[in-house]
Parts: sequence; C-alpha cells; structure tokens
Amino acid sequence: ATPALVSVTVNTGAAFTNTTNVTVSTIANDLGGSGLSQIQCRTDGGAFSAAVAYAVSVSYLMAAGDGLKSVECKVIDGAGNESAVTADGITLDTAAPTGTFVINPGNPAFTNTVNTTLVFSAADGSGSGVTHRCVSLTGTPPTGPMDACFQPIAFTSFPLPLGDGLKTLSVWFRDAANNVSNGANASTTAGL
Repeated sequence: ATPALVSVTVNTGAAFTNTTNVTVSTIANDLGGSGLSQIQCRTDGGAFSAAVAYAVSVSYLMAAGDGLKSVECKVIDGAGNESAVTADGITLDTAAPTGTFVINPGNPAFTNTVNTTLVFSAADGSGSGVTHRCVSLTGTPPTGPMDACFQPIAFTSFPLPLGDGLKTLSVWFRDAANNVSNGANASTTAGL
C-alpha cells in the first residue's frame, strides 16, 4: 500500500523563524502496508534532502535566503513506496530590525516629570515586523529575545528614576522572528 502523509507542520505552525533549522511534524500512516520507514523534505521545490528515519517530528535544514519558504515532505514505507508530497509554509527572517527613539517629543532635551513618553521609529525591511522594545537605564543589553524587559512596541510610557540630572535610556527592538536590534540611545535632562 502507498503511505499517506496527511499533514506537515513546520515549527508547530509558527508564521516566522530566524533560523534555517526547523522542526517538521507530520501526521502519516501506512495502513496495511510495510510501515513507515523514512521521510524526506525539500525547500521550495528544490532537491529532496537525504532520507532520514521516519519520526513524528524531525529536524530539517531549509535552504537559505529570507522570505516565505515552502517545506515539502514525503514519507517512504519499508517497501520503498512513496507518499504524495505535502507542504507547509514559514517565513525565514534572519535580519535584525533597526530603530531610534525620542524622549518626550517637542522638548526632548529637558523634562520635569518622571513620566516620559517615548516615540519609536523602528523598521524591519521586508522582515517579520517590529513587535517589541526593551528600554534600559543601565545600557545593559537584553540577555536574548525572550528577556523580560521586552514590552509590546505600542507601550510608549517609561518612568524615569527620581533625581535631577542627565538620564540616558537605551532601547533594543525585537521583530516577530525574535531577531534583536543593536541598541539605540537618547538622553534628557531631568529637573524633578
């Protein structure tokens, strides 16, 4: 009997990834046949990878190059019969976003309140889109894309610590594929 590859899911259905190494999960069967033996995948209609032992989830290295990728797989049973090809899509985004920000637009050089407004100007080219920002008073970068400092970019308020003097903030931006930008700095003088 010919095996059936019912579904292919890349990275549990994520829309974006920042690495070519993905996890392919499948639902397949070989009812009444010799049993599922191997799986092969390819990217965007290219050559199939070397066959690996069939498992419900396997690691697969997609072809390089940012953009929408179609991961196409087939399963092979113990008798060498191949299923039809089934695919799933994911967008590869390996480029970090860029951005700047202004503290209290209109008078960014001076503030007399601890409640500041930050205006962000961030871009991600043709990538997955800027979704979060991390603000720091210490200049210490985030430990990674899942650092607790990351907040949705729509949050524009940031409380300054009490005390007069120069206050410098650093900001990092994160996109939907978890790429993190280099830091951007801005300062204001507080007269609290």
